[in-house]
Amino acid sequence: MSKRSTSAGEAASAVVGGRESGVAAAGALAAVVLVVVAVLTATRPGRTATAQGGISARALMDATLAGNPYYAGTLWGCSIDEDPGCGLPAVVAFTDTPADPDAFAVLARHRTLSASSAVGTVNGLAWDPARRQLYAAAYHHALHPAAGDAPGALYRIDVGTGDARRWAVLAAGASRHDPAGRALGHNASGVGRVGLGDIEIADEGGRPVLVAVNLFDRRIWRLTVPDAVPLGSFAHGATGEPWAANARPFGLAVHDGWLYHAVVDSREDPGLPGTLGVHVYRSRPDGSAMREVLALPLDYPRVPPWTPWTDAVDAAAVRERRASQPMAVGLAFRPDGDMVLGLRDRVDDIAGNWSYLPNLDGDLIPAARAGPDRWVARTDPEHYGDAFRFDESATGAVAAVPGRDGVVAGVRLWSHVRAAVWFDNRRGSIAGPADGEEWLNLETYDGGDIEALALYPTATPAPAPTASPAPPPRLHLPLTLNERCPPRRRRVDVALVVDASTSMERPTAAGRPKLAAVQEAARLFLDQLHLAPDADRRHDQVAIAGFNASAWTAVALTNDAAALRGAVDGLAGRMAPGTRLDLAIEHGQAALSDAGRRRAENAPVMILLTDGLPNGVPTPPSAGAQEDTVLARAARAKAVGMQIYAIGVGRPDAADPADRIHAGLLRAVASSPAHYVDTPDAEALASIYQALAVTITDGCPAGRHNWGRRWP
Repeated sequence: MSKRSTSAGEAASAVVGGRESGVAAAGALAAVVLVVVAVLTATRPGRTATAQGGISARALMDATLAGNPYYAGTLWGCSIDEDPGCGLPAVVAFTDTPADPDAFAVLARHRTLSASSAVGTVNGLAWDPARRQLYAAAYHHALHPAAGDAPGALYRIDVGTGDARRWAVLAAGASRHDPAGRALGHNASGVGRVGLGDIEIADEGGRPVLVAVNLFDRRIWRLTVPDAVPLGSFAHGATGEPWAANARPFGLAVHDGWLYHAVVDSREDPGLPGTLGVHVYRSRPDGSAMREVLALPLDYPRVPPWTPWTDAVDAAAVRERRASQPMAVGLAFRPDGDMVLGLRDRVDDIAGNWSYLPNLDGDLIPAARAGPDRWVARTDPEHYGDAFRFDESATGAVAAVPGRDGVVAGVRLWSHVRAAVWFDNRRGSIAGPADGEEWLNLETYDGGDIEALALYPTATPAPAPTASPAPPPRLHLPLTLNERCPPRRRRVDVALVVDASTSMERPTAAGRPKLAAVQEAARLFLDQLHLAPDADRRHDQVAIAGFNASAWTAVALTNDAAALRGAVDGLAGRMAPGTRLDLAIEHGQAALSDAGRRRAENAPVMILLTDGLPNGVPTPPSAGAQEDTVLARAARAKAVGMQIYAIGVGRPDAADPADRIHAGLLRAVASSPAHYVDTPDAEALASIYQALAVTITDGCPAGRHNWGRRWP
């Protein structure tokens, strides 16, 4: 490769010379290992060869407009037998730079956005251009630990300053690292099963939301950006399949308003129906309108063949290139809507020492659009030329090139040499802004996701033509300063409608009844509102209603904080079986229609919470189901101008029917999909209710933002 160091000489050329010469003989392999070890030893005292520091908005925009934008990539360097604060780069920013015989000169052009000492081992990346912040997700690699034993951590990196901070933590399982072990199979069980997979930022009705794959509970979680307010989670698309126990989600992509996620049928349990393969599903960012859009059996010709997941890896089979375990880690889209799928070899992340070498066996697979909601993968002949040291050197990391029909893909050139390669999608060959090849390190073992850091200016319209001999120049302003909404609150009349069925006595993850968590969340919600009149005698009001087999209004619309807290406390005394969602909505509407109490200037909002399926609801007289009655009641409330937010506490696919929610029904009850949120654990309700308090009192119209406002 053109970025190789002259100190490595011809042996370094052999590392990356597979494009020209194929697989080297065993003796040459041994020589390569010795030379690479020498290079690593030489670089060790400096710990990192990359430049530290952030990247200005001007530099990001200039690079984007020049057709060679910056990209961020993750590197895994600090291993379990090293100091966790070893200081090696964890996230670097790079562009395609011209060829240079000195690899270290190339590395010096990159920027270290965060070191391992700050974020540990991270994989998934998501870019927020409006704030120039990069999000990174912790990853459970067998050899490289997450920071602070927090496999579910999400980090926010300010690309302008390089400041990196822990942003949120999801319950993604416990670290399975054995600090004393680097032998075959150590720490293997956590790979792909603990920690986080890919992350993306999606738009939900004008609101940016970070979406993250939780490898532990196999659900897709949503948090507001930049405030990290949890919006609940939804199940991946294969949850209802007979092979669901073998389903392993990982990759994400946002395209044309849709969220795509990739799931592997891992065949861990060979007794279940199914076939080793990849399935891609599409939904709205909140999980609605879910359907499968691509299915790819992994029996196509390749060396090594794809094999089922197992932690008991046969080292000989790996060295002889007879085994490779698939993880669908990357998704990208071409300008014409075709898809590029990135596969990673799980065995590479299980590797505990060099006895696994060589094992560099991911893949890049194109998929052509075959209809509005269907893609067909093409595996034979192989399209992307990722044959470097071996036939399959891709790591599965893939990012679309902004403004061009190309992708940037991660490749492994040897155990300690990771690079990025620019591919032309039409030909499948290397074609970059410079030479299309960039070494990212000479010291860290491997790395994960790649994300484009594109930043575009917003141009104001040019003035109308005049007699002036030269038109005035256009003024370019950063997108982040394009709009501003002055901070102001709107006043609200709110009906809090709470499920008081006996299932609400079931414990949360913290061991208390679900209703107790709801009551605490409701009190925090009340604290967020402005119940006391201001100088203009404007104030918020709240009504409290409960329901089970019946429904009741515990307190009518009022701004009396003591009365409202008393009504919340009293819900526990009226618990009974039943889930009459129709009566719940009816009482919520009645409370907001009380002519003697409603304030005309206040916006009417109903917040409905339930932890169960509709129960005891009468069906329509003609024909239909309980759901029809519930939807009819909700339609009447929405028709008179009421906004309905619906909260589901539970899972649509819970094994116990008492823990199931009807997510589709609640989403339809809500005023829009963005008005629905679910959570499997009631302990998340405090954050959800506080976020709703901010949302419903936000005086900025949709699409306008006051960037300076702080959310809870």
